[in-house]
Amino acid sequence: MTTSQPFTVTAMTQRDRLNSLIESAATSVQPTLENLSDGCVRVCIGETCGTVSSHHLVEPKVNQLRALAFKTRQ
Repeated sequence: MTTSQPFTVTAMTQRDRLNSLIESAATSVQPTLENLSDGCVRVCIGETCGTVSSHHLVEPKVNQLRALAFKTRQ
């Protein structure tokens, strides 16, 4: 039998709340996709864009762009 530790609720600082809101806003922006003439896909989140060579690489690029947007807003 395993016992679980009760979790502790800690007060969020104002900075933690702000970072949480920024992260939430960054993930709520929907990516836009554009198929390019050479078969590549242009992926944009807001004004930040990247290009991938295939559709199966879109999701990792979206995650990368969201992480970049989060880092630049801190």
